[in-house]
Order: sequence, then structure tokens, then C-alpha cells
Amino acid sequence: MAQAAGWIADYMGLHSPAERSSDLRRRLNKVAPELGFASIDDLTTAMLAGGLSAAQLDYLVSALTVGETYFMRHRQAFEALTQTVVPDLLGGEPRSRPLRIWSVGCSNGAEPYSLSIVLSHAQSPSGEFAFEVLATDIDREALALARAGVFNSWALRDTPASVITECFDERSAGQFVLRQQYRQPVSFDYFNLVGQSVSPTPGQRGFDVIFCRNVLIYFSPEHRAMAAETLQGALVDGGYLFVAPAEVNTGLFPKLVPRELDGGFVFQKVTQATQTTAPGSTRKSGGRSPARRAVQQIARSPKVAQKPPVTRSTATARPTAAAQRPDPEDSDASNFFARMRLLADEGNIAAALELCEAAGTEMGLSASYHFLHASLLQELQRWEDASAALKRALYLDGDHVMASFVLGNIELRSGNARSARSRFAAVARTLDQLPADYLLPDSGGMSAAELRGALP
Repeated sequence: MAQAAGWIADYMGLHSPAERSSDLRRRLNKVAPELGFASIDDLTTAMLAGGLSAAQLDYLVSALTVGETYFMRHRQAFEALTQTVVPDLLGGEPRSRPLRIWSVGCSNGAEPYSLSIVLSHAQSPSGEFAFEVLATDIDREALALARAGVFNSWALRDTPASVITECFDERSAGQFVLRQQYRQPVSFDYFNLVGQSVSPTPGQRGFDVIFCRNVLIYFSPEHRAMAAETLQGALVDGGYLFVAPAEVNTGLFPKLVPRELDGGFVFQKVTQATQTTAPGSTRKSGGRSPARRAVQQIARSPKVAQKPPVTRSTATARPTAAAQRPDPEDSDASNFFARMRLLADEGNIAAALELCEAAGTEMGLSASYHFLHASLLQELQRWEDASAALKRALYLDGDHVMASFVLGNIELRSGNARSARSRFAAVARTLDQLPADYLLPDSGGMSAAELRGALP
């Protein structure tokens, strides 16, 4: 089963971890006879030998990929697109070319057609604007259904009745056809985000906006990184990337800058030319807060804030007024984290925690912040909250060794030995690939060799 899972990951990016091998076995047991094979073993042999026909490959992809989606999914993203992103891209001036949008993993077409609908109704300071949407997927069967533009009522379950009335014709009971004016700007094409490394742009033109939502979560870390590289390279300077809320990971997109809009977080490709005009860069009248500056400083300098607080057991000290908000004078990450370390060193854990949590909204994209937060919560013996903070750190930076190590210790303490052993084994594998004298981020100066020796 491991060989089949590896081939599927390499071909289409879908990650099937060992603990879910029974799910993959069940699906392959069903599809093997449909493809003309007597067993999973025969199907796996054909996979590895490159013996599947084009038709068999297409059938296998359709059987294994997740195709369920619906119109206006996560409506906040569409509101952010029309209310903030599009006005920024247009800049109040007429454009010489259409806005180019790429819908990745479009499935049955609900997302790209939703984009067409909202963009058709969007207004800009310069009046009407042209746009074109390229929708791609690895599932050719889904692409054929998308081109037809016919949907059932379930696919429209989150679509306002007024939009359905204006944009669709009801062909029969529960069947709706999208009107041609909304289908015309959308084109569909096959694209494998893992197997193809060059963005599908005619003449190598870039995209102004990319929607890649609920796609990367199904990939292995290796293939996720490959796909992220393709997405970053496909954006024009100043272009925007929308991912699903569960996929917001700053470590995955080092060439992009996270922007906090009313619809959540998006990523923007920013260079010197677009740095000063990007939405969110001066959203607050008082300028960037110390917490936001700290996050940006961390992104610029990996050496910032590598030491967690050296805490003491006197965790019930009374919070001070200074802990309520980050001091405006503390203008970078080193000062911000130093204040929390100082409070902790003085035994004022509660005050350090209050300062930390006051900055949570603006520092939520920093793995180091969540690791520090977890360190303070541990001092207060709030084990569940500390575990949650460590998991947030690992979501933002899957290679955060110290977060994995500490989380494993908490799991071991709570009796979850199996999970702890698995986590420690993963830490050991990572450490074995690092130089012995490598100083681990957020470790307080501990080397890879020292942590390796500390593993249970």
C-alpha cells in the first residue's frame, strides 16, 4: 500500500499518510476492478510500471480526488476580492489589458463561475473593466462537467436567491444553467499542479489573482512546497493569492507578503515598487503596531527572537498595567520579545502572558510567537492551551523542531505515548539531517546534537 500511496502522491500530489492507509485501500479496492484489474496488487504494479492508459489515469484521478464544492464558498473571500483587491489592482485608472485570474483545482466550475459573477457586478473608480478567468483541474471528467455549466440546487446552497434568479436559468426541477454572459469569461484547461512546474499562462504572462483554495491541504509537505513555488511564480508583481483559511501558512510562501483584509488573510507578491501602495500596509491611522512590526522583522531576520523566556515557578504574580498593550516605543521584534522575557524572568508570568495575548491578533502568523505563547501557558500548567498553541506554531512552520519536541513531551505527560513516540521519531529524523552544531530556532541556544541527546 505504501508503494501505491507514493505513486499517487508523485502523480497527483494527494497525500495518504500511513494512519489512513485503510481509507486508501478501500478506495483502490473499489476502483481496481473498474479499471480491469483483479486486485490492488495488479493495479499497483501497473501504476509503478507506467502501464495505465490515459483513460485509466483519468478514471483513477476522478475516483481519488475530492470534487464536492459549491458557489460562493467562503463568501468573505469574494467580498475581499471585489471590495479591496480589485480596486487596488485597477488603481482608479483604465487598464490596457484584462485582469487575469487563475482558479486552481476548479472541480465542477463553481469557484471560477462565482468569480465571473462577482467580477461582472463589481464596480471600479474607472468604470467597467475586462477580466478573464482560467480554471484548471487534474480531473478531466470534472472539467467536462464544468464546461457544461449545469448545476443542481445543492451546488447553489449558499448563493442568494437574487443571484440565482439573475444569473441562472432553471432547466428542470433542481437543475440550473448558468447564463452565457457569465460563462463567456471563463475558460477551462487541464493542469497538474504537481506534475507541471510552469504556470499555464499563454506567452508566460502572469496572473493578477490566483484562487487556490482547499487544494494544498491534500498534498504532502514536499508536494505542497512544489505547488507553492509554481503559484508564487505565476503571480505578477502586486498580484494576490487566495488560499483557504486552513491553508494560511507564511512559511509556505516566502516570496509573498500576508495581508489582513476584512475577508481574512491573502498573500501578495510585493517588490519595492508595490511596497508602499499595498492594501493593509497603512491600514491603521497610527501606523504599524509594534506587534505587526515584530512579525515583519521576524520575516526579515531569522535570528530574531530565537530564545524563549527563561521562566520561573512564581506564576501567579499580579499583571502590571504595562502588560496591557505592546509599548509603542518597542518598535521591533527583539524589543517586543525581550519585554516578555524580562517579565517572565522576574517571575511575572501572568503579566508576560497578558502582553503576549494582547498581541495575538496581529502576531498570529508568527510560529515563534505561538511557541513563546505555549511556553508561558506551560508555566501556568495550562497543558491543553499550550498544546493548541504549539499546534498553531507547527501549522505555520511544519519544520519547527522545538514545537514538535515540546508537544511530544506534553503528549507523553498526558498519557498519549503513541502520539508522543511518533512525534519524537519525526524530530529525530529532522535532527539527523542537520549539522551537529546547528543552533535550533527558539531553543535558547540548544544545538541539534544536544536536543538529539535529550530525546526519550
